[in-house]
Amino acid sequence: MANHEDNPLTHLGFQRFAPSKGLAAYIQCYWFIRSEQHTINSSEYLHPDGGISITFNYGDKLKFDHGLDVGDITFDGANTTTRALHLNGHVDTVGIRFLPAGARAFLTMPLNEFKGELVSITDTPLTGYDELYQNLADESANTTKVALIEAWLSQVINPQQNELPLINAALQILEQNQGAIGISTLAAKLAVNQRRLERLFNDQVGLTAKEYARNIRIKQARFYLKQHSNISLADVAYNLGFFDQAHFSKQFKYVVGISPKAYATKSKAVAKS
Repeated sequence: MANHEDNPLTHLGFQRFAPSKGLAAYIQCYWFIRSEQHTINSSEYLHPDGGISITFNYGDKLKFDHGLDVGDITFDGANTTTRALHLNGHVDTVGIRFLPAGARAFLTMPLNEFKGELVSITDTPLTGYDELYQNLADESANTTKVALIEAWLSQVINPQQNELPLINAALQILEQNQGAIGISTLAAKLAVNQRRLERLFNDQVGLTAKEYARNIRIKQARFYLKQHSNISLADVAYNLGFFDQAHFSKQFKYVVGISPKAYATKSKAVAKS
């Protein structure tokens, strides 16, 4: 699940656990949602941040976007647009959220092959997930489940992965510049060939540098619109380095699915409720 800081899902009994030191370079968190004595009827919107998720479902079927259901263990690639998650009935779900570029250490194929894709884990080169799925079902304590997940990840990790420091440095520069930096400038700052950097983004992150940068800027725009209800769209566009308000609005709607004005209105209504 993306951006838990934006939407902690406390009303759903959401719990998050940090990874161990040995996996902290790859994993953002492990998360759990479980409805005990009540049923859930909620739609959550998972905004793209460059991360990838694996979800293990033990409750009623999870539905994504317009009713898509791909099984009990799903693999959600890096996204360029917001994904809807529909929770209905009894919910018992376990998730692994990888950091941007973190999932590449566990797969033997470029991550851009999964860009925007929500697939069954059987469509990935990962192994051992069936046994993990059953072992998680047999345990009740979340801390024990985290230990089982980490044991599995430690078995499937690829120790030859050596591009992570470079791509993480690129991601850090993009974050520091709020996404407002071109790929040629980014390559120059890292003293690396631009074409190599472009290939690394596709392979290691699953997005282009431009797509990742746009995610950063739209995330910041969502923060602006939530925190400053009276700020003009022109000011948001200017502060985030968009060419003009029209370009900003078009990019925002492409990613989030609604216009920035509609998003601000919706956020204000939620805050008052």
